[in-house]
Amino acid sequence: MLFMKKFGVLALVLVFLFAFSFVAAEGFSWNVGATATGTTTTAKTYSTIEVRNPDGAGGPHLTGNDGCTKNGHDGCDIVVSGALAGHDNNINFPLNADCARIFPDSRHDRPVLILKCYNDGTATSKAIAGSGSNTEAVTLADEIKDFGVPVIVYVNYAGTATNVAYTLTDNSDNVTTWFSDGGTTTTNPLATIMGCLDADSDGECDYLDKDNDGYNQVVDCNDSNAAVNPGATEVCDDIDNNCVGGIDEDLMELVWRDMNGEEIGESDLKDTLQMVATCTSSGSFSIYEEDDDLFGFLYEDDDGIRVDGDSIEGVVKGRDLVGLWTITKDDLRKTPGDYEDFRFVVGENISESLEISGWKNDDKMIISLENPICGSSFDVGSTEQIKIVASDADDEITGSLSILGIEAAAFGNEEFILEHPFGVSGNIQIIADANNTRGKRSRSVSSIMVLDRSANGKYSAACIDSPKNFEDFDGSSIPIDASTSRAVQVTGSGANVEVVYPGDLDNRLNWYWIFSNGETRNLGGAAGRVITAYDFTVEFPTPGGNWATLKLDLN
Repeated sequence: MLFMKKFGVLALVLVFLFAFSFVAAEGFSWNVGATATGTTTTAKTYSTIEVRNPDGAGGPHLTGNDGCTKNGHDGCDIVVSGALAGHDNNINFPLNADCARIFPDSRHDRPVLILKCYNDGTATSKAIAGSGSNTEAVTLADEIKDFGVPVIVYVNYAGTATNVAYTLTDNSDNVTTWFSDGGTTTTNPLATIMGCLDADSDGECDYLDKDNDGYNQVVDCNDSNAAVNPGATEVCDDIDNNCVGGIDEDLMELVWRDMNGEEIGESDLKDTLQMVATCTSSGSFSIYEEDDDLFGFLYEDDDGIRVDGDSIEGVVKGRDLVGLWTITKDDLRKTPGDYEDFRFVVGENISESLEISGWKNDDKMIISLENPICGSSFDVGSTEQIKIVASDADDEITGSLSILGIEAAAFGNEEFILEHPFGVSGNIQIIADANNTRGKRSRSVSSIMVLDRSANGKYSAACIDSPKNFEDFDGSSIPIDASTSRAVQVTGSGANVEVVYPGDLDNRLNWYWIFSNGETRNLGGAAGRVITAYDFTVEFPTPGGNWATLKLDLN
């Protein structure tokens, strides 16, 4: 017996406040490192030389430029002075003559020049490094802020830098920075530094709302999913939908359901029902019957029905935990005459009440193979939907689907659908066979025709529409109806497909009946096309346990 004591309970509501990682403003420093090529040039040097015409009389004319370059200098700066030292006279030239002036050299004139020559400076390239930095601040309201072009200082170099490459870094996890032409590296000397708040360090600006759900990245715990944000409703999906820091919180609900999944508040002896804990992945179900007395608000002694070692272990179905309980007389004996307030417990959670009658009331089990319809036909190689409706409100169904005698799938209390490829032609029988927890059996059969259109052929599908398999009848006079039976003839190497119906005027269907009372009916030709070949009544000697079989072929 489960002992439970009731007392006044103060409802305590815990409100959890989750602090989002929110940064109103952020001070930080950025740094730009630069690598480049620098050039060093030496100064131009000067020297004074004396030059005589080395070719003698009749030689080429002499200039200052020629005099310097022929003596290993880069050029002439000025002709300082000059004279003609000839056989007949001496002529002095003015000082500081132009280097391009021609000093004639005739047979008797030998020019002598004092030249100021020069040698150019030399340029040498080398790798240089520099950097620039600054301290900044950015707020959420800034969205994206432009911090300008960085000023780069090179160590021990004041010349022109070429082939420059810049790299940007910052010292804060709460910001993202980049160059205006994209990325954190550039070769563009005019690129500016951009930045924004990035409190979650995901490389995206916090002010952005990537999934367009009305919440930016500061408060949205998954900004790539519009169904997740602080305004969303938490649902059972293993996700923090409302960004409170918990997953599927407060979503467990305890519900009594019948075996077809309908929520219930009443049941009967021998019924099997479901105890469901929604959005729960583990646990067991304890069942008790609540006994209130006059002072029930202070104290009560409840009857334990399935408790402790007799508790029912839960099985996970989808996202719910489910326990099955078949109500027995032994269960009801534990709470004599008091069947109005059964409850189940999972952890510390208690279900609503269930009332149980002390009488048996068995709902009918229905097994219906609704697709493909008996008598239908389609081409070999096609994939068809097989649909079964299996219903029994107060019993668990254990069903098996077979095709050509081979089990293809199992089913229970459900609408079951299977996409099945039919790769073999011929007359195919599909059977949905089921038992329930009371040991009762039901079956639904569909005979179909799978056509091979590459060759001529005959196909048939025998369909007994009434009575249904394992159907109960009062009395021993049973109506038989097989009017949905069909046959198909393929001719012309598949070009022609003819469907033959019961009552065809060409007398083409042959019917072969066998009954459990020993009677047989073989009806073909003219007898096969009359309605009594497929729609009639059979008299059996005794009610119950009777059966009929039908074989159908085409002339």
